[in-house]
Amino acid sequence: MNWNSLLQHNALHPMALTAPHTSLIVMGDNDMKKRQTDLHWLLVPSFMLAFSVSSAGVVPGHDLVADMTSFRLERGQDGYTLRYAQNGFIAIPEVWLVPPDELEDEAEAYVSSFNYDEQVTAFPIGDGRKGLHVSSYEIQREGSARAAAGRDVFLVLDEKAKVLYQGGLALGITKERVRIMGCVFARFHGFIIGDINNDRLIDIGVTKEEVKCEEVYDKEQGVDRMVGPSYVKHPIRWYLFVGDSWKHKPDYDGKLPRAGYLKLPLIGLEKSPVDFVKELYRGRLKKQ
Repeated sequence: MNWNSLLQHNALHPMALTAPHTSLIVMGDNDMKKRQTDLHWLLVPSFMLAFSVSSAGVVPGHDLVADMTSFRLERGQDGYTLRYAQNGFIAIPEVWLVPPDELEDEAEAYVSSFNYDEQVTAFPIGDGRKGLHVSSYEIQREGSARAAAGRDVFLVLDEKAKVLYQGGLALGITKERVRIMGCVFARFHGFIIGDINNDRLIDIGVTKEEVKCEEVYDKEQGVDRMVGPSYVKHPIRWYLFVGDSWKHKPDYDGKLPRAGYLKLPLIGLEKSPVDFVKELYRGRLKKQ
């Protein structure tokens, strides 16, 4: 049984369907961070919670910066809202964050992958647009499965035209862990930003790590058993900014931008589920 079928068997489906691309015109056993106060995003100066690297020539006049204080995600009775300074707000179509068919797939899952954090990470794309990174994660509080799951969604804000777009990355569940037949599986997608094709627009690189076991049949015992665990790190995949969204361009996979790049910080987590599981195994992982 492979990784995908194991997750399906345990109601943690990893696949995602691409929602229609539309625009909106606007006017212990814990790897999670403790919740900050509701007003932290307004009270903390942005330079205190920003990460940057030198990237001269990538975005003219700017460093490559992750801004974690200027925007906040809220959920109310009418759906999701993006809040920003001076009482500004933008309504976000709920289907962009919670596709109905994928929600239905999780009806009997251990946890919901749609528990979005209020923190939003913003970064400049170029040409007056910002990338917005929102993220979800939920941990099973009871039971032996030790399950957790979450998602990462990217949006594009045209600041001058006041238009919000879907970002184009349809990755489904991007971080998860679950215990199956004594083995704790984990998967995590990380994100870096940089100008991989030197067009002065910021692209997104997606890294993927896995901790997994292989199910084999033991002829002597007449039962299935797990062999492993092992650790796998996949080559980076690049999504280039084209038009108003990011699109996967395989020609750039496995490469890094010459002008520098920035690793986006975790949202709502102290460590990734893969790092959490690696600590559980304490050096017993085999690398593939």
